[in-house]
Amino acid sequence: MKKPALLAFLVLILTSTTCNRKKIPLLVAEAGDCKITEQDLTYRQAVLKITEEGRIVEPGIVLSHLLKPCVGAAIMKKYGQPVTQEVLEGEAKRIDESTFMPDVLARIKQVFGENREAYLKDYILPVYVNRVLPYDIVRQNREIQAYARSEAQGWLDRVKANPGKFNEWAKERTGGEPRWARVSKTGGWEPFDRKDPRRIPPPPAAPQGAPQAAAGALAQQRWSQQQDSIRWVEGLIDTHLKDAVSGMLLPDLLEFPDSFLAGRYEKKEGDATPGSPLHSSSPKQSGGGDAYLLRFVSFPKREYDDFFFDAAKEFPVRATNPAAVGEMKRLVPWSQKFSFRPE
Repeated sequence: MKKPALLAFLVLILTSTTCNRKKIPLLVAEAGDCKITEQDLTYRQAVLKITEEGRIVEPGIVLSHLLKPCVGAAIMKKYGQPVTQEVLEGEAKRIDESTFMPDVLARIKQVFGENREAYLKDYILPVYVNRVLPYDIVRQNREIQAYARSEAQGWLDRVKANPGKFNEWAKERTGGEPRWARVSKTGGWEPFDRKDPRRIPPPPAAPQGAPQAAAGALAQQRWSQQQDSIRWVEGLIDTHLKDAVSGMLLPDLLEFPDSFLAGRYEKKEGDATPGSPLHSSSPKQSGGGDAYLLRFVSFPKREYDDFFFDAAKEFPVRATNPAAVGEMKRLVPWSQKFSFRPE
């Protein structure tokens, strides 16, 4: 091949390679089964501009918004709940059907256009992992919460052997008196301040129709939670409280989303001595029905972030763009807790 022809051929090859390279999104980081590209950052930044009402979010912060759910998805897979394509499509359907801001969702979808894969990866995946991992897995998994449960059960077992020590040992643990709760089939479980029981608002009324705004969504959520509480309390009353004797310890721990509780039955509302905040002059549950007064000691469950970054050590991040990852570490201090794979 003559020299001019060879040079022309090399120029053609280099030009073709450069053009093709521009079409391939550059990799920024890898974590679990995720590969985060510059295009992913561009998509996510556009989404955040919508949800943050026009504020431009720095690329380092955007990267953290994608990286944590990617590591979270790997953790979910370990605990038997892999985030598959089918799962993400189901979450997208749930969002379509339950959103109270359809105009905002429509704008987010416009960011991705016809790129369904990117929509699921850069928008739906973070929503799903941030919703399910902290609440449905970390708070409810017996293995993850084994230590917190063991601590609470150990305390309850000690008190069962020495019931008269309930208040004393509660104070040693919390630095104060055991808290109070009012329990009824109409109001559910309602903690209150013994010094001023009127601080507890009445149970929210059921919303009329489908709320159309964020405020309506919050009302719907609170009402739904209230109904869940009432259903759970019905079982508690029928099993342990309706025939209980004052001072009786509940035989088992009560499990709440964020804690385990050891409880002691005190009396029905209205049975306290005159002049006491628990006398019949205290506010009653709306809708009638017996209300039972308990004292309880709370044992917090393991915190999500404590668990997350401990579990994340098994899924080190590969920084294929050290500059971008370095910016993330600088702008988002908690991102320094990730394990990083040496290059």
